[in-house]
Amino acid sequence: MNIRTAKSIPLAVYLSGLGFQPVKRRGTDLWYFSPLRKETRASFKVNTRLNTWYDFGIGRGGNIISLAAEIYEMDDVSRLLRLIGANTPASVPFDPIRERNISPTEPEFKNVQVKSLAHPVLLDYLKSRKIDLKTAQILCKEVRYTVCGKFYFAVGFANDSGGYEIRNRYFKGAIPPKDTTWIRPQKSNRSCRLFEGFTDYLSYLTLCKQGDVSWHSSDEDFLILNSASLLPRAKDRLRGYEHIVCCLDRDTTGRRLVGELRATFGTRVHDDSILYDGYKDLNDCLRRDSS
Repeated sequence: MNIRTAKSIPLAVYLSGLGFQPVKRRGTDLWYFSPLRKETRASFKVNTRLNTWYDFGIGRGGNIISLAAEIYEMDDVSRLLRLIGANTPASVPFDPIRERNISPTEPEFKNVQVKSLAHPVLLDYLKSRKIDLKTAQILCKEVRYTVCGKFYFAVGFANDSGGYEIRNRYFKGAIPPKDTTWIRPQKSNRSCRLFEGFTDYLSYLTLCKQGDVSWHSSDEDFLILNSASLLPRAKDRLRGYEHIVCCLDRDTTGRRLVGELRATFGTRVHDDSILYDGYKDLNDCLRRDSS
């Protein structure tokens, strides 16, 4: 898929393929609960005439590629195009929301079931990412669900509001509500390590288990953003820490997040991504060092 083809995909169809349906229509505008964050009032707009989006909660918008960049938290256009293609089937059921009333709480993900992580396909996916399976089975779940009447299953990572980040070899998304995940082994820890996504968190734990991380501390908490757009919420949870250690992606988004944190917390913020310089993120470091 090239950029021109991607931009020709209606945003409403793309969002439908990800499990998001509009809750109301106003002229050429479709309104959604944001796919980028948790909210109770729809403030994510798609203009069907211009094929553009705007999220009033974060003050950003654009085309399908910029939306995918926000959802997948990356700025590698070639990878984004592959993900857009993989998550936009040739025929996606989309309800054009004719003149009818829709409950704002109508779920897009239905028949959600959460069980122990055991499906061989999902374990093979984690193995391909070099993630330690015992660690993943402790921290993750197997989530089964339907979207538009079709059955799917994925690795699920719970957030603090009862939602799940979900991943498999072909899909990356979230079952709302969207939130961060705050892991506090001890309530008195003075240091917190920050990750963008749960695969980076699992990669860090895998590296620690292998003895490949000399910068690991046993006296630290963990905070997984699950979306770069959730940084403002994360800041509230980071205020009480003396040390905020960032293990973010080594890209534009990661640098922006570190900059915003330093603007708020000053010298309490430490950027540990320099320790995996030459890699895109922690999972990239894990996979390439394990090959």
